[in-house]
Amino acid sequence: GERAEAVERAVTEAVAAIEEDGAEVIIFGCSDAFWLQSFLRKRLAELGWEVPVLEGYSCAIVLAKLFVDLGVDASGLMFPSDRPRRWRRKKTF
Repeated sequence: GERAEAVERAVTEAVAAIEEDGAEVIIFGCSDAFWLQSFLRKRLAELGWEVPVLEGYSCAIVLAKLFVDLGVDASGLMFPSDRPRRWRRKKTF
């Protein structure tokens, strides 16, 4: 129920990033701050900012699920089964 200093600092920095740098999305650089996401999103909405607030760890999980759903696999160049008909030449300088 009471305001936390970490949330207040995050709000201050997020507003500065939006106003001064033109940020359109706020994303945390460390997954230890995942708990700030909902608080920061709520406070920014209260201040009138409709900016997405993302956290890297959960974004990575959603992206991995998307790759699985799309059937995306490792690159054929990374793990080739047979030698491809065309191959990149090595560049020598």
